[in-house]
Amino acid sequence: MSLPQLLYVDHQLRITCCPMPGPSIIRLVGEVDATNQVALAEALGRARRIDESLVVDVSGLDFLGVEGARLLVVSCRAGRTQLVGTPPHVLRLLRAMGWTGGQGA
Repeated sequence: MSLPQLLYVDHQLRITCCPMPGPSIIRLVGEVDATNQVALAEALGRARRIDESLVVDVSGLDFLGVEGARLLVVSCRAGRTQLVGTPPHVLRLLRAMGWTGGQGA
């Protein structure tokens, strides 16, 4: 297993990528809101250059704004991303946006 690569960090969000055989694992820890949603999109783009398929661990999210949720839903619907560790507060928002879980949902 590779060491995690830091893709982004600010005072409220940390995004790391752990390249793996098979899908690489992206971990989001903290809060995604209007101040860092562009950074999330850019980090997902950089991670895709490492590995086309991603597993995004959102278990460390304390808050996910609507635009950040939209980015994740669009990525899942494109069939390139699978979310894991979805906390209840994040799951409620994602389901309200039409996400039913898993890859390509």
